[in-house]
Amino acid sequence: MNANKKAFLVVLVGLLLIIAGIVWLTYHQLKGDPVQEEAVILAAEEYVKEHFDEPMEVVGSLYDNADLYDEFQYAAKVEPADDPQFQFLVFYHKESDSYQDSYVAEVWEDQLEKDLKPYLEEQFGEVLSLWIYYPKDIGYQLDIALDDIPHYSGQEGYPVVQISLNRKRENKDEQKVNELIDFMKNKLGVKHGNISVDFASGWIKSRGILKEF
Repeated sequence: MNANKKAFLVVLVGLLLIIAGIVWLTYHQLKGDPVQEEAVILAAEEYVKEHFDEPMEVVGSLYDNADLYDEFQYAAKVEPADDPQFQFLVFYHKESDSYQDSYVAEVWEDQLEKDLKPYLEEQFGEVLSLWIYYPKDIGYQLDIALDDIPHYSGQEGYPVVQISLNRKRENKDEQKVNELIDFMKNKLGVKHGNISVDFASGWIKSRGILKEF
C-alpha cells in the first residue's frame, strides 16, 4: 500500500470516528440522563403528596433538550387521578432552589383557550392550531396558593398565544389582530401578552403577524 492510500485511510477513519462521536453525543443529549429523570420523578411523588389534597399520579418525565424552558431542564409529568386529560409539571426551580409546579399555568392556559377559541373561529375562520403558554412558574412568581387559584382575568401573567390558520393572509388580518388584542385586554382582562398568527394554504405560506401588547 503506497503512502497516498495510507494517508487517505487515516483521514477516512478519522472522519468516521468524528461522525460517530457526534452521533453518540447528539443521541445522549436528546435522550437525557436517566438518573436525573428518575430523581425528578421521585421528588415529584413526594411533592404532590405534600402540596395537593386530591390524588395525583406521576406519569412520566420531560427532558428539555431544546432549552425551551428557562425554569428547568428536567420535569415530572403529573395528572390528577380523576382527570387524566389535565397534565402539569413538577420541577426543580432554578431561581427558588426548590421544587415547584406548573399547575396555575396549565389552569390559566385551559381557561384562556376556552375563552379565545370561539372568538377566533368567528373572526378568522378555521383555526388549525391554538397554542397558549404562560410561564411554567407563574404560580410561584405571583405567590398563588394552589387551593385558591384566581381566574386569569386581571392577573399579571404574560401569555404567549400562537395561532395557525388554514388560509392565505388577507388584507384585513392586521386589523383583525388589533381587534383581537382589544378583545383580550378589554373583554378577557389580559393586561399584557404576545400574539403570533401564521397563515398556510397547502404548500403556500404567507407572512405572519406578530404583536406584543
